[in-house]
Amino acid sequence: MMMLFIMVSTTADDFFSPNVAAIVAHLKISESIAGVTFMAFGNGAPDIFGSIASVLSSPKPKAGLALGELFGQ
Repeated sequence: MMMLFIMVSTTADDFFSPNVAAIVAHLKISESIAGVTFMAFGNGAPDIFGSIASVLSSPKPKAGLALGELFGQ
């Protein structure tokens, strides 16, 4: 478990952090705002992509069901 944590930490430090720094410099926003935005996207992305995949893979797509799942209705 410790080895997995070290690998994830090294990967984030080597690849994720420089990319976020470049985006922050390009968009001229604070690092805190960029970090919160990317964390929110990372938290919500599985739900969004799962709903899109379920709609696209259905023979009779029902987008209302996917939207209801995303917004909690």
